Amino acid sequence: MNFLECLENGLLPKGCLQPPLFYLQNHRHRSRKKNKSDSDLSSTATHPLCSASPEPLQMVSHNSHSSVEVAKSSDQNNCHIWDQVFAVRYGSRQVARKSLSPLPAEGKKTSLLMGEIPGLVVIMPTPDQCTAPIRLTNDVHAGRTETGSDQSDSKRNKAFQDLLAKKQQALSVSLLASYFYSWLSYCRHRSHLRKNISHLLLTKPPFQMEKSSNTLTDATLQLLIDEEGRITDWGIVLNCVYYGGVEDMLRTKVWPVLLGVYPYDASSSEREVIRQQSKIKYEQLLREGRQIEDSAKVDVEERRLAESQLFNEMMAKMKNNSPDKQTSNSNSNKRDESEVKKDSKSHRYMQELEIIDKDVNRCDRNYEYFKTVQNLSKLRNIIACYCLENLKEKGIFYAQGMTDLLAPLLVIFDDEVITYSCFVKMMDRLIANFPPNEGMHQKFTNMGNLSEVLEPEFVQQMQQPDFLFCSRWFLLAFKREFSYKDIFRLWETMWAAEGLVTKCFMEFFALSLLRQYIPTIMHKKMDTFEILNLFGEMESRQHNGEFELILSRTLSLITNVRQKFIK
Repeated sequence: MNFLECLENGLLPKGCLQPPLFYLQNHRHRSRKKNKSDSDLSSTATHPLCSASPEPLQMVSHNSHSSVEVAKSSDQNNCHIWDQVFAVRYGSRQVARKSLSPLPAEGKKTSLLMGEIPGLVVIMPTPDQCTAPIRLTNDVHAGRTETGSDQSDSKRNKAFQDLLAKKQQALSVSLLASYFYSWLSYCRHRSHLRKNISHLLLTKPPFQMEKSSNTLTDATLQLLIDEEGRITDWGIVLNCVYYGGVEDMLRTKVWPVLLGVYPYDASSSEREVIRQQSKIKYEQLLREGRQIEDSAKVDVEERRLAESQLFNEMMAKMKNNSPDKQTSNSNSNKRDESEVKKDSKSHRYMQELEIIDKDVNRCDRNYEYFKTVQNLSKLRNIIACYCLENLKEKGIFYAQGMTDLLAPLLVIFDDEVITYSCFVKMMDRLIANFPPNEGMHQKFTNMGNLSEVLEPEFVQQMQQPDFLFCSRWFLLAFKREFSYKDIFRLWETMWAAEGLVTKCFMEFFALSLLRQYIPTIMHKKMDTFEILNLFGEMESRQHNGEFELILSRTLSLITNVRQKFIK
């Protein structure tokens, strides 16, 4: 009934249903009122619009009309079928309800005219037959055979199948294009990540990584040394150092090889030759530096005497007012200045030595080893020799922070010669981080690339941070962030990583350390200077108890990045 009401409303004003629905509804209302029953409609079976038996609807065929037969059930218990044939009238102005034709006689059925569509018959099921499909048939010719109907159905089915195939093909092309562009975006993203991160790792390391949980002990090392003192398998040593560290008493033997002072395949005699050469060189630099200091002291004393003598001569000249003497005194003044004038490099060395003395006197004075003057003197001698050598050859001057890097080495070796050789090798790795070099800028760039991939939310909130708060970490190799014991473990792991996986170990470790404080930074929405103050305050307390956790996370981070971005 809802369908017929919508159909009737849609036909107006140019068309209408015949008979109108309001007449049928009024007739049902009068019948129900007469019988006073909503469930039993058997008395209405004698009405011309009703049928006494629920026979299936029959198709009505006319030469120029179509018909619709609608069956409706009124009840689930003893339901009576209402059969009514409606006609649709087009092209007539008499579409008002009062001009509609009367109800058809009993047993007669009219056709449903669908405009110019030839005899369209719609067979609608009863509620009990709701699962049956609606069959649409074209009955233009009353005498058409069943074969013609099958041919028409097959044509329509074929047209429908062709249309469905086209739609399926279009949908397949659309899905395939979507998958392709998703895959292309993924490949571009992977390429971008590889470009920014892959260069941080060694694509072809000299030695293969083999996870080991054992600390490098003297017993293990002796198994790897042949009769001549050569290390037969340096890869095993690197893996033990990288994953488990070095035994405390063994560091004096292993660290020079890790830093490159001795080749790992050098025999005991070859290492002794290298040591003697380093000793000769160090003692020569030490003597040269002391000569410069002694000469500088003599020059300073002579200069003081010359200035005092010049002052006395000027006072005497002012009393005598002799122009000849004044001229002779000016000539003697020029000679004195030429004599007092020093070599430029020696003068620069003395200036650097003044800064070194200040830094040495305040270097880790709370640590037991540097409470003695003798050990402080060793520290000063090594730094002075390094500055003198590089000042003559490379023009590198002393920079604050070098004493911090030298102090742990001196604590381990307690020998000036080997400590100096190891310090030179270590500074070859870290000198690029000191101004005016641009190594620090490269460190910041690497940190940005790592953070963009591994901590995108932090980078987005910070709006491309410049990582200035990491400058002290990279400059001093985290020396002020951890205790001496942790620094020993960190540095040897960093040196071992150079032969196994990466030469940028500090960037990975810095990111692991930063991750400890990213939640706090993001929660408080700190800017770069606030983060700098945060880590500046932590220098005094250091990260005690957190080193092993940060180091293990760093090793896991390097492994994961290596598996994802290195083919």
